[in-house]
Amino acid sequence: MSFKKNIIANYASQIYMSLAGIIILPFYLKFMSSEAYGLVGFFIALQSWFNILDLGLSPSISRETARWRGGAISNHDYRELMRVLQLFFFSLMIIGISVLYLSAPFLAHKWLQVHKLTPQDVQTAIQLMAISVGLRWMCGIYRAMVIGAERFVWLSYYTWIFTTLRYLGVLWVLVYIGTTPQIFFTYQIFISFFELLLLALKAWNLLPPRLASTKSDASLTERLQSLIPFALSVSLTSSIWILITQVDKLVLSRLLSLSEYGYFTLGVLAASGVMLFSAPFSMVLLPRLAKMKAEGNEQELLQLYRKASRFVATITIPAGILLALFPQEILWLWTHDSAVAQATAPVLRFYALGNMILAFTTFPYYLQYSWGNLRLHVIGNLIFASILIPGLVFATLHFGMTGAAKLWFAANLTFFSIWTAFVHQRFVPGLHWSWLTRDLFPSLFLSLLFLTSVSLCIPSPQHPFYLFCYFALITSSAVALNILFMRACAKGLNDKYPTIEVSA
Repeated sequence: MSFKKNIIANYASQIYMSLAGIIILPFYLKFMSSEAYGLVGFFIALQSWFNILDLGLSPSISRETARWRGGAISNHDYRELMRVLQLFFFSLMIIGISVLYLSAPFLAHKWLQVHKLTPQDVQTAIQLMAISVGLRWMCGIYRAMVIGAERFVWLSYYTWIFTTLRYLGVLWVLVYIGTTPQIFFTYQIFISFFELLLLALKAWNLLPPRLASTKSDASLTERLQSLIPFALSVSLTSSIWILITQVDKLVLSRLLSLSEYGYFTLGVLAASGVMLFSAPFSMVLLPRLAKMKAEGNEQELLQLYRKASRFVATITIPAGILLALFPQEILWLWTHDSAVAQATAPVLRFYALGNMILAFTTFPYYLQYSWGNLRLHVIGNLIFASILIPGLVFATLHFGMTGAAKLWFAANLTFFSIWTAFVHQRFVPGLHWSWLTRDLFPSLFLSLLFLTSVSLCIPSPQHPFYLFCYFALITSSAVALNILFMRACAKGLNDKYPTIEVSA
């Protein structure tokens, strides 16, 4: 499957998933109470925290699958490795579900600030969440195998099907069966089970055939030992990253009422749309870079890295600036609730800017991932976490969700300015300045100039249809201008750099 087809397939499925969530969310607020929607926000946060159990194995599995396809691992070794890891994942899933299930009474009675729902109803909802979250987490190992095998077109169809069932299907349930949290999360269990089943069948089909005469290039113990350093690096980084990105949500889930927490989640989810434009690309990029490194094509790897940076910039930067310039209008268009839009607008503005920067802070990680050397990445995240986490707790306790949002933006801007330059210098001396000035800054300056100018002529009165057309027009225009400008500057991508050397 070609690289371009993989990118198109991923973007199509991710955009559909994003649009489905955006369209359906106001109906959640309409059919469910504000506290019930707060539980949905808590459910989303639990999924992120549950990912700590991954221990860095999903990215490692994706990388090992790519290396197997590149000829670096024998069929026998790969099959045996996947067999052991599946058993390990299943055991962790059972442990995780059990711990979360048994913690439900504490979370419902002591942690969440519930006023209208009964604590018993909340406890039952959290117990149902535990099962659904565990099943969805188990999908990670099989999704990693499919990603490593670069079966992105199949994965996009899979995403389309289950996004439709998860978002549109639950709307049917809310209309015709009931709107209680118990019904909502029971349906999520049902969908998660079939999601896991289909993904597992596809992953098993990708495994090489079992051949009795095949000899292993290395013992299973040796293969696992070689995997452990990389997996532990990813695990530590992922755990720190989850802590970094979710600590504000954890603190606010305790300090805010469940209704207010739902509104905060609304702003954060809207801002996460910025990352949705870069996440599909990284899914395609990581296994391709790992495969290029295994084949020794380091110059091609670097050229792809720069092309990817420019491509993500043309889409992510206009989206981030748009959300930062018009947060209240976009939230009102989305929810048709002026009070919610006004209260949540600062969260959307600063989280959107922080996420826009974050999309490019992750790029140096791609270089380190392809080499299987994440030492600098771990060090950088530890430094970032040691500064961000205390700051977020302080900002949230003293300034609420707006303070947390502002700190999120400031911390990401500072980290990007310092750490990406350091990592690039260690891996590819001379790359960073050209990467900034020729791959990122043109989109930034062009988007700022264009979107700031058109913000002066926003429709008034703000009719929903005209406002939607206005945002659609200026967004597509900003992206088109960026694409045209980047094509004119494409000559810079042919710059040659010395062979990449990892000195970390």
